[in-house]
Amino acid sequence: MMMHSKGCLLVLLSMVVLVWVGCDQDTRYSGASQVVDDGEPNPEPGMDGDPDEQMPDDGLPIDDEPEEPEEPEEPEEPEEPVALDVVLSARRSDIPASDFATEELIVEPFSGVFFDPGAVPEEGFSYRWSLLQAPAVGALVEFLPDNTVRNPTMTMEIAGSYELQVEVFDVDMVRVGIDTITILVIPSEEIYVELTWSTDNADVDLHFLHPRGQWDQPPWDCYWGNRAPNWGQANSSDDDPSLYTESLGLGPESIGLNEAEADTAYEVGAIFFGDPELVGETFVTTRVFLNGQLGLDASTTLESGQFWHVVSVNPGAPEPFLFIDTISDGFP
Repeated sequence: MMMHSKGCLLVLLSMVVLVWVGCDQDTRYSGASQVVDDGEPNPEPGMDGDPDEQMPDDGLPIDDEPEEPEEPEEPEEPEEPVALDVVLSARRSDIPASDFATEELIVEPFSGVFFDPGAVPEEGFSYRWSLLQAPAVGALVEFLPDNTVRNPTMTMEIAGSYELQVEVFDVDMVRVGIDTITILVIPSEEIYVELTWSTDNADVDLHFLHPRGQWDQPPWDCYWGNRAPNWGQANSSDDDPSLYTESLGLGPESIGLNEAEADTAYEVGAIFFGDPELVGETFVTTRVFLNGQLGLDASTTLESGQFWHVVSVNPGAPEPFLFIDTISDGFP
């Protein structure tokens, strides 16, 4: 009877051991893949056959790829300024019906000139006028009323060559056009004498003397006190000199003679009447033209009260200019 009980006890212990061993194996291999009939590992639920696919926190697979960031839009390039075909032109302002010139305009001294920038629209543009070149002597040259209007004017007092420029700007002050023009100021008289000086408010007087006369004495000296003497035929002014200007600024003072007498030498001089307490000295320039061509360009420094005998001019002589260049205290 005891042997039978011991046998039953052994059988019972064996069953307990087998159950414990089986539970331990289930615990150790519960995360392993189960083997299916085709011998391939069976993935856990939710893996869809892709062992590399990540699982989100909620346990659902991520099907969509992340969106790529949008590329920023490139800024629009500013519009290029519209270039204008600026054609600068000029005409005599004292002769409204005169023709415009676009490259070169020829006028006489003291002519007014009107400038135009061409086919530029009336609205939306601004201007800057500049004087690029002028004779190396003389008074101030100004655009009137100023150098920013569309159509300025200018009085060309000094004989010689001028180069002027206009620049056109849009509303953003971008230059959209530019052009230049040449103004030639050429005297038409047979003899034309021009005097300028360097000191403002100085009083320098030009004299043009006939060979019959004496300095500073009418009727044979043409100057501020005898501006239009009668030297020839009574009914003609062509054989008479004329003083065109008398200035207290920087000049010019100019005298012209349309027709010189045959075989006659005329004398040119200048005197400085400056106040020695206000103006000690001034630099004086005299230019003489024969038939529009510059024949003499001479300069010197004068002190108050000094007289400069500049040159003797005889248009019909082989050598029309005899340069004197003497300075005296007062008239000789």
